[in-house]
Amino acid sequence: MCSEAKTQKTVNRKGRGIRILKWGSIAAACLILLLFFGIPLFLSSSGGTGFLLKQINSSVDGQVQMDDFSMGWFKGIKLTGLSYADSAGNTSVRVRRIETRPKYTSLLGGKVKLGRTVIDQPRIYLKAPAEQDIAEEAKTSSAKLDTPPPVFPVNQIDLELINGSATVELTGDMPQKVLFTNIASTVQIADVGKPSSVDISMDVDDTSKISAKGTVTPSKKGWTLEDGDFNVQISKLQLASLKPLFALAGQEMDISGELNSDITVKVDNNAVALEADAAITDFSQGVGDQRVVFEEPVTIKATITGVGKNIEIKTAKIRSQFCNLDCSGTLESMDYAIDADLARLQPIVEQFTDMPPEVSVSGMLSARGRVEMTDGQMRLVSENSKIQQLKISVPDSEPFIQDQVTLDADVRMDMGEKTIDIRSLNLQGSRGETLINVTKGVVKKKVSNAQTQLSGQFEVEYDWQVLSAFASAYLPEGLSVKGKRKSDIHFESAYPTDSPEQMMANLNADGSLGFDSASYFGMNFGPTELKANVQKGVLDLQIPQTTVNEGTLQFSGHIDLTAESRFLRLTEPMLILDKIHLNDTMTELLLLYTNPLFVDASETSGIASFSCAELAIPLSAEDQAQTMIRGRFQIDSLRMRAGDFMGQLLTLLQTRDTVTMTVHPTDFVLADNFLSYEDMQVDIDDNPLNFKGRIGLDKTLSMTVRLPWTTDLHSVKTGRSSQERVTVPIEGSLDHPKIDTTKFLEEQGKELIEQEIMKQLDRLFK
Repeated sequence: MCSEAKTQKTVNRKGRGIRILKWGSIAAACLILLLFFGIPLFLSSSGGTGFLLKQINSSVDGQVQMDDFSMGWFKGIKLTGLSYADSAGNTSVRVRRIETRPKYTSLLGGKVKLGRTVIDQPRIYLKAPAEQDIAEEAKTSSAKLDTPPPVFPVNQIDLELINGSATVELTGDMPQKVLFTNIASTVQIADVGKPSSVDISMDVDDTSKISAKGTVTPSKKGWTLEDGDFNVQISKLQLASLKPLFALAGQEMDISGELNSDITVKVDNNAVALEADAAITDFSQGVGDQRVVFEEPVTIKATITGVGKNIEIKTAKIRSQFCNLDCSGTLESMDYAIDADLARLQPIVEQFTDMPPEVSVSGMLSARGRVEMTDGQMRLVSENSKIQQLKISVPDSEPFIQDQVTLDADVRMDMGEKTIDIRSLNLQGSRGETLINVTKGVVKKKVSNAQTQLSGQFEVEYDWQVLSAFASAYLPEGLSVKGKRKSDIHFESAYPTDSPEQMMANLNADGSLGFDSASYFGMNFGPTELKANVQKGVLDLQIPQTTVNEGTLQFSGHIDLTAESRFLRLTEPMLILDKIHLNDTMTELLLLYTNPLFVDASETSGIASFSCAELAIPLSAEDQAQTMIRGRFQIDSLRMRAGDFMGQLLTLLQTRDTVTMTVHPTDFVLADNFLSYEDMQVDIDDNPLNFKGRIGLDKTLSMTVRLPWTTDLHSVKTGRSSQERVTVPIEGSLDHPKIDTTKFLEEQGKELIEQEIMKQLDRLFK
């Protein structure tokens, strides 16, 4: 009985398990069927579409909308009236219809196969930033450069795009649009080992057409290509219409011209051959006075082949009316040849560099060399590059002219270590003489999370005539330097990596410069050696005593390179110029601003000295109003032929035109664009004149002069005590100063009448 009961219980348990398994299977099947039919029904309903839009809009910057969404396991996915607009109003997209029939089972294998897909009438609108915002947009985009490029997630698709269009608008004071219309494409991405194809065409602003068509077959063995061909054609593309696209990419470019291009790529057993042929007619670059127009077409031809990672540039040629470029070789070693007319090329170079517009360069360049790239290291080699009939000129300066100069250079750069190593850089003249020769030039930059270390060392031989010609725009106007020297320069700085602005504050450097002769503002310097030393961003300049105009000059000053506004300041009070001989150039450029006596003077001679107690000369033109000099100067044995103003004084003094004068030691201050002093005594022979007031650097005058007569018209001679003397104002400007003699006589007549009345009153009341 017990065994039968146990057997019955076992049978009951098995039956119950079978029933549970049966009903569980039925429930699971029902659940699967519910999901199978329910998900499409739910997503296709208004509630499901709303849920889907809510999830999308919560993760994007803007608003996505659609008129209808439907999904079926067999009929695929269909969207109508899809639109998107970002919150800033710069981007909007509208699509009339999207249909696709994905293969859902491929998802189980980790692949996306969309099958037949149609995008009908997409309309894209993009607003590019105004020019003043381009730099900021570029900064934002540059921050994303480290992000790995997106991978196209579709493994198979048969795509057709119908009647698309795109508009890119450039905002700002001069808005501009570029329209891409009639965009049509078919893209077929097949499984590995089968041919894939693409066919795209579009119109640009209704005047030009762009088309791209090709097929390619990836190998089953990996990412290699078995065969294929690809062709891109551009017809009558107006480059000026692309300005909004350049702005969208963060580049401001003013170019125009018509581009026609044909590019063909052929693949045969993983070997790729590319041929490109392009021509730009009526090409121009820049605006206004900086606009450069190419009267002849610019042509580009290139033939490139490659197998795997090995790429060879058979030929690459650019031809224009004043610049030709030829390249050939591999990515590891490429030879180049450049022939250019420098005078006609200069306007283009100015638009991409900081080359000052007042510098004029002409000559015919013929450059030959090689570029090598290996494991992050670059080597630039220039071999026997030449410039024929070189001329560098700046207004009001002697031009630098050479029948021929040659350049040989070997420069190496390590991108990883951030170093530049100039093994040699030798610029020679037509007779083989050294013009500039860098025998050593090394710059190193080591960067860590905490600190950046920058260091460099240069050994340079140079001819000042050449160096000053190349750097003339950065030297003081009128400075002429001659002589040959060799200089060693060393610098280093260690600063926090996250605070690059502290580089200058931590700069230490030393070096020297010298020359055989120089002229500036009528001062002719003899051999001079200038020593420079930088400690913690403060530059110390020392000029030991040297000859200037048969006298001497010495100077000791410093410049705080860390300051926002930089000034050359005197280290301590000192005698800067001692007993230098004057000339007409110094009179016209310097002495003119000390006293109207020097206006239109000529045949000047004399011996001058200048001591300075305080000096601050700004290095930037924007800070010129902050120039400040406090010092003393004097002139002995001054002789000159009088100008108009001095002629007026000589007429009053009843003396000859050419006289001997003495300017007594005079304390003066130059500040706020005015030179002022309380008393400058000038002896004309033995007649003392005392000037007081100020002279503006804009040639305005506010001065008086005490004449060598007492108020009762008795003459006063130098060295003799006198009573109160006659004082008259100097009117006009520094261009036309004058003494109003009529007013002077009126004032003196009144003075004499008053004095006579006082005498008569004294007699009456005695």
